[in-house]
Amino acid sequence: MAQFPCEHSNHPFKGRALYFYPALMIGQDADRRRYRLCPLHAGDAFTWLSGSTELQDEANAGSYDGQVACPVCHEPVHGEYRHFFCTAFVEVDNDIVRRDFWAPVHLEHLPQVWDAFQKRGQGHQAALRHPLDPIGPRLNLTGSRAI
Repeated sequence: MAQFPCEHSNHPFKGRALYFYPALMIGQDADRRRYRLCPLHAGDAFTWLSGSTELQDEANAGSYDGQVACPVCHEPVHGEYRHFFCTAFVEVDNDIVRRDFWAPVHLEHLPQVWDAFQKRGQGHQAALRHPLDPIGPRLNLTGSRAI
């Protein structure tokens, strides 16, 4: 049994916790978070990141050609946007490996980015919500919108 519960829905679990470090860059400031997830919810978050953002590695770090879509609406991002980064520590072949992701985010979608790591529905983790999102729609881990 893990010492601390999964921060997705505050449930106990067996096995090692996996950590995700999302950040939104807003001008010179960064709004950073840390989420401890159980293997099941970490797998869901990793799947969402893999399908909605760009994996950053030495080959493409720091480049943006306008072809990367917003991870919330999956539309191309032009004009003003914010940078979303996430460092994920996931299990691969019984080893914990680091994966870094990036995506541009439309300004109107900033609040929904955090929801990929939080429980939907009851909102029991309201303190973790982005301050710009008082009651906005939720984005579930598969990327489809839910209320």
